[in-house]
Amino acid sequence: MRTIGLLLRQRARRDAVSLAVWLAGLAALAVAGYPGVRSSYGDEQERVALLGTVMANPVVLLFRGLPSGAGEAQMVAFLLLPWLLLLVALMCSFLAVRHTRGDEEDGRLELVSATAAGRTAPLVATALHGVGASIVAGAVVAVIFVASGAPPVGAALIAAGCTLAGTVFLGVGLVSAELMPTSRAANALAVWLVVGTFALA
Repeated sequence: MRTIGLLLRQRARRDAVSLAVWLAGLAALAVAGYPGVRSSYGDEQERVALLGTVMANPVVLLFRGLPSGAGEAQMVAFLLLPWLLLLVALMCSFLAVRHTRGDEEDGRLELVSATAAGRTAPLVATALHGVGASIVAGAVVAVIFVASGAPPVGAALIAAGCTLAGTVFLGVGLVSAELMPTSRAANALAVWLVVGTFALA
């Protein structure tokens, strides 16, 4: 456990800037949600008219899914949730590749595996690091939504969705890193799987 803790701290320091950028992007998107809906579709009749147009467009429904209603919170979730999930999924898949296939290419993984850490500790640390990043991402979105006026239960569900998406695509990134010979190829495969999943979901 001490070895995994050391590896987790190393990953946290190494990823501090990149994770901060990803989380800032998520936060900016979440912050823009309620003000954007209020300024563009503040009237319920406008939201109903928009949903009527959306329901007639199968391409939009393919990516966003079916709307759950014309309320303000429902509209924010309908417009933003796919993008929030997509960002978290990409963040975690890239993180997984960076600390597996990327470290192997740079020679870091071999050095760590030659120590008392062995071959399993880096993978466990990467998995825990990715899950932790997913939880933080979900918490950031939930706090911003509640501060913007979202119902706490709805904000918690969106946070859970972000965390779940991040965890699932962390696994996708880990599998891609095992299948592909380079980190670039692994990232490309992960991106295609992320986009394909969101298109088919």
